[in-house]
Amino acid sequence: MAPNVLPVSRFCFDITEVVRYAKRHERVTGIQRVELNVIRECIRLLGPDGVCGLIREEGGQGVRRVNLGFLADDSAFVASRLLQNTGALNTGIWPDKLILRK
Repeated sequence: MAPNVLPVSRFCFDITEVVRYAKRHERVTGIQRVELNVIRECIRLLGPDGVCGLIREEGGQGVRRVNLGFLADDSAFVASRLLQNTGALNTGIWPDKLILRK
């Protein structure tokens, strides 16, 4: 192993902004697509247990950890699948804009 390389067993990604974007749009573009591609590549290299996602709770009251292993199987991004698998669907009185549009 090279002297400047540290062994990594787990990467954690803050996917809060991707989740917020997915609540309003069915498809990702730009930086969201790049972030998801990086996550998929890390899952490919480290396995599904080597990558986790962090989502900041609304109001800044905490952070929730989610498993991102499901992204390894996704060939195309589907916002509702991301929201469902991360437990980010809004179940209150006002549903997410994505659900309203459908």
